[in-house]
Amino acid sequence: MNEKLIQLIFNRNANKLVSFYDLYEQVANELLSRVEYLKFKKYVLLDLGSGLNIDSKILSKYFNKSLLLKIDFSLNILKLFGSKLKFYNKFFPKNQFDICANVYNL
Repeated sequence: MNEKLIQLIFNRNANKLVSFYDLYEQVANELLSRVEYLKFKKYVLLDLGSGLNIDSKILSKYFNKSLLLKIDFSLNILKLFGSKLKFYNKFFPKNQFDICANVYNL
């Protein structure tokens, strides 16, 4: 699999992913509906291929005290759909971080 080619395709087509948002959200809700039965306290969660930030929103509802690391290899997708830095996050620690990295190299 050519990771550089896939990364280039996702970077070029980041704006077009909006049309699939509803489908991704429905699949994420189905998968993560089973997560509520897990009893985590405070952990570090990795969202590999965070993409549209849908899974992260759902995970942060269930595990609001956990550190959530959202990793995607497309910088353009992270810019469009990543966490927006709010004014109060400058003064209070946040528990979600967007990271641009290739999962295969971690």
